[in-house]
Amino acid sequence: KHPAQLRMSKLPLSRTGDLCWSRTPKTNSELFTLTYGVLVTQLIRDFEDTERVNVELKRMGRNIGVRLIDEYLSKVSLATSSVPSCATFRQTGESIAKVAFKMFLGISCDFSPGPGSEASGGGEEETEGMDEVNSFTLTLSDNPLSTFVEIPPSREGLSYSNLINGVIEGSLESVGMRVESRFLREIEKDDDVTVIRVRLRERIKDG
Repeated sequence: KHPAQLRMSKLPLSRTGDLCWSRTPKTNSELFTLTYGVLVTQLIRDFEDTERVNVELKRMGRNIGVRLIDEYLSKVSLATSSVPSCATFRQTGESIAKVAFKMFLGISCDFSPGPGSEASGGGEEETEGMDEVNSFTLTLSDNPLSTFVEIPPSREGLSYSNLINGVIEGSLESVGMRVESRFLREIEKDDDVTVIRVRLRERIKDG
């Protein structure tokens, strides 16, 4: 069956994520982290400008996300003979938090509806137009991409794990949701957790 024709899953999302993770070939975590670090280091050498590195990491992530969405749907359907309901943006966020992050990074993250706030407290202008219907945050207590990473003061503007934001944007655009994903907090910048804000910009109509 095509994933779109499968019945909606009645399994708890966390259980679905565990099932998918158990069926995913594992890569040595340290090797994965070091490989990503080499990629970021090379981009810094190539572009020098920190903001250009951030843009390139997100671009690469978007390209990966476009491909991963099919793998996500396929693995979920094989593991459970169903797919999590994503009829609302909130359900989409919960599936990303409990299933997708577990499937691809081996971790679960906390989901919260609404825009959240910046580490410094945010502001009304920053969250204008956002609510629990069109935005959510994902909180990671651990980020496998940034293990062993310390960002020097000269690169304080670097969003080291910006690839993740790109993956979220690329995968959701492939299923008709144009979103903006960005960090509010980052472990590698001495925050206690990594917090990602995802905002729905528009739904893309077929044709």
